[in-house]
Amino acid sequence: MVSEGGIARLVRLIDTERARQGLSGRELSARASLGVATVSNVLSGQSSPELETIEALAGALGYSMETFLAMALRASRRQADTELIADIVDKLPEADRKAILSLATYYRDLQSSGR
Repeated sequence: MVSEGGIARLVRLIDTERARQGLSGRELSARASLGVATVSNVLSGQSSPELETIEALAGALGYSMETFLAMALRASRRQADTELIADIVDKLPEADRKAILSLATYYRDLQSSGR
């Protein structure tokens, strides 16, 4: 089983990017020249991938290893920032939490409308 940490974050990013590109595990394994069982075990967290496996999967998704690791680092930093903000917000009074949620929702909707 893959423990939570750097490798687990890379595996999640691989799976997220695989889904974003609309690829099945079988298609990803073919692109990466890896066995279907190998890719399935990696994506399900049943086995911890070797660096060469991660590199093959990143390449199959159209990324160099350097670009892929940079993406994972950015995602990791965003996650840490999100957890810090959530910890702070959780300690606020209920009315303040609702106000912050309303502002966040408004801002998200504003961004998605293109204004």
